[in-house]
Amino acid sequence: MFDRLPRLAREAIAGARFDWALGEWLSDWTAGAISARGLAVKIQAVDKVASASERVETWGPDYPILKGELP
Repeated sequence: MFDRLPRLAREAIAGARFDWALGEWLSDWTAGAISARGLAVKIQAVDKVASASERVETWGPDYPILKGELP
């Protein structure tokens, strides 16, 4: 499935902190619902939010949330 995604999306997934299920993103890409750049940006945003959320759960609300991590 990974090989069927555009290069930008593969790079975003490779640099992500978490191992993501790719089915929904692949479906959006193959249906033409999102561009390669849009998909890469979406993957990076989802990964940032998940990272920040996990830090808050682990370290509590005193741990800094970086700009753009949580909506």
